[in-house]
Amino acid sequence: MKVAMNHEVKDWLRKLKDVAYDIEDVLDEFATEALRQKVELPNNMIVKQVRRCFSRSNPLVFRLQMANRIKDIIERLDRIQKDDVRAKSQFTTQSVDMEINNDFRRHTNSVVIGSEVLGREKDKENLVELLTSGGNQENVMVIPIVGIGGLGKTTLAQYVYNDERVKTHFDLQMWVCVSFNFNVANIAKKILENQSESELKEKLSKKRYLLVLDDVWNEHPGKWEDLRKLLIGEASGSMILVTTRSQEVASIMRPIKSFYPLEGLNETDCESLFNERAFGKGKETNYPELVEIGKAIVKKCGGVPLAAKALGSLLCLKRYKKDWLDVLHTEIWNLGEQEREILPALRISYNHLPSHLKQCFAYCSLFPQDHEIDVGDLIHQWMAQGFIQPPLRGSHVTLEDIGNRYFRELLWRSFFQEVREDRFGNIKECKMHDLVHSLARWVAGIEWSEVDSGNRPISIPEGVRHMVVRGKEGDVLNHQTLITFDRAQKLRTLYLQGDEFNELGISSGFVSSLRGLRVLKLRDLGMRHVPSSIGYLEQLRYLDLSGNDFEALPNSICRLYNLQTLRLEYCTSFDEWPRDMTKLVCLRHLELKSKFAMKYMPCGLGQLASLQTLGYFIVGDSNDRRKRSLKKVMGGLGELHGLNQLQGFLCIDGLGNVRDARDAEEAKLKDKSELQSLKLCWLTECSRLPLEDEQVFENLQPHPNLKELKICNYEGIKMPRWMTLSSSLLPNIVELQIFDCSNLKCLPLIGEFPCLRHLSLFSLNSLESICNRLVVRGNKGAVEGGNH
Repeated sequence: MKVAMNHEVKDWLRKLKDVAYDIEDVLDEFATEALRQKVELPNNMIVKQVRRCFSRSNPLVFRLQMANRIKDIIERLDRIQKDDVRAKSQFTTQSVDMEINNDFRRHTNSVVIGSEVLGREKDKENLVELLTSGGNQENVMVIPIVGIGGLGKTTLAQYVYNDERVKTHFDLQMWVCVSFNFNVANIAKKILENQSESELKEKLSKKRYLLVLDDVWNEHPGKWEDLRKLLIGEASGSMILVTTRSQEVASIMRPIKSFYPLEGLNETDCESLFNERAFGKGKETNYPELVEIGKAIVKKCGGVPLAAKALGSLLCLKRYKKDWLDVLHTEIWNLGEQEREILPALRISYNHLPSHLKQCFAYCSLFPQDHEIDVGDLIHQWMAQGFIQPPLRGSHVTLEDIGNRYFRELLWRSFFQEVREDRFGNIKECKMHDLVHSLARWVAGIEWSEVDSGNRPISIPEGVRHMVVRGKEGDVLNHQTLITFDRAQKLRTLYLQGDEFNELGISSGFVSSLRGLRVLKLRDLGMRHVPSSIGYLEQLRYLDLSGNDFEALPNSICRLYNLQTLRLEYCTSFDEWPRDMTKLVCLRHLELKSKFAMKYMPCGLGQLASLQTLGYFIVGDSNDRRKRSLKKVMGGLGELHGLNQLQGFLCIDGLGNVRDARDAEEAKLKDKSELQSLKLCWLTECSRLPLEDEQVFENLQPHPNLKELKICNYEGIKMPRWMTLSSSLLPNIVELQIFDCSNLKCLPLIGEFPCLRHLSLFSLNSLESICNRLVVRGNKGAVEGGNH
């Protein structure tokens, strides 16, 4: 049963939530002060204590400030308690009016999962027949698939797109997710991967093609005609398959005959989909009473697959009759037509989520349209917000493990879909159906906001905690930009989005006014320097500076004692680390996708024992005269010694700069059991003897759990013993790449690696044998020959 609330009740709840946030802020500040003392006081204790007497971190000043804030919180709680009875009297049991924002659409592709197309065989055959046997009256013919949200229009289009008969019939296949913004130039670029409109006409000339335009909302005939002119080629039989919710959209696209109306699944197929989620495949016979209730629930789903999957997932762990009857008889099914824009089944699923999953789901409202969600990054942001319940003391389970569990539960309940896995089976990306995304925006309510800066003051609405600010080239964000300064301090999340590669000015005053932030994204803004005031954001847990043009990080960033995630991907000019990196004691993820200008890693990095993600480690050249001034801050390969929690991918570059093979042994790669992929690169400007590289390589033995190994620019003549003596030392290797190794003469017996599936060998100019088997060399590399 839903509860309707008048403005007085909503105001009372908002005040209560605001106090809860403020209580959390106070507790976090106490924890931060304790962490600061732990980090700063052990070294130069007397000097530090004298300085603190005259600084903003003076203990007496801090305690006085906290005492005043606690007193204020107690007074506010007293006032809220007095309003409690009056507010409760305003609750009524009736339906809630809900406003849904439909301006945000999902991004799709042509990949289809077989289990998602139950009951669509007939539709598939009909569409394949239309596509492959269409008449030749026109060069380009259109088939729109029309149906309400959640029916599976995109899934059906993917199913047809990947059919072998369709692939054989057309010379060219293309897939574009159009979504809300029907921009002809952008669609052309998507088709051609950022090429021009004239190149589009050239590409389509004399070719019979299939183009899928997914999720089309444009109802302006002129825009469609502009695109149609570009798509007319000389080859007859070309087809455009469109998915849309609107019959009006379908009609203006001038289909061959009419549109293809997609109906709901029949009850049998819908029940099968529901039962598979609710009971497991073939196990529904164990619960005959629940199956009967399930049939009644399925009828209310109206044949919509998304609804059946969501409710089946919701009930999969519930085996009491009462729980099933509660879903069957909920008042949400009786919502009016306007309120049914978000499927009732999705709202029921959301209402049954535990509180920690509700806030994780609502946080996804921040994502812009057409956004592919990086699952690992999403979990890191959940961590930063404190949404993930910490593991029990002494447990080997990490926050990331629990976050993955949260994600998989939301995925199972159909709040996420279309997952993409890497070659090792790890989920990397996912998407949200547009109905689900609308639900996330609705449940987030007043706590999120999205605005344009436009070089004018930004008003932060009351209650907003998570904010997206869109800026344009030349915008300057300063302390005067945020006109509600007190509300700026309450923000927990800020995404700044600019035009990619354009410079957006950000002043120190603007940053320092955001002291309550947990997550700050300053990605692709063209920033040439990072404001030193960033060190004032003491509650910051997540900082993304990727894609900017700064050369150095200010040392003040090392005052962010709570920082868990620091993203520095594609910072092409970055080459100078802050000197006090060891103070970032909570750092877990240092995201480096490429080394770019970096010539060394910071001294003391190895003390960050919680580090799980690194990506790149660059061995600096300590003999380079130009960098002798950096010698004291330059960390050697031994910094990897204590980083045994490193996971995923690690590239060690500049191994040619290792002067002592014992440094390589000190790295202790064989203790890093969570690493899945390792790249070893020797490229250096100095000349070395092959024997030196062989000694270094010998001491870089990885853990047996490693799945991918890449070796590049190795100057040795032979491979290390741990690769040649026994493949049991690398029993899990799935992919092996060896390239640009000009002196290498002999490879290990590759056929003895039991799990090897992918092998790449190229630019091995001196290769003579693979464990004494002769090698036949070609122009591009080497291939094994001899007896098999």
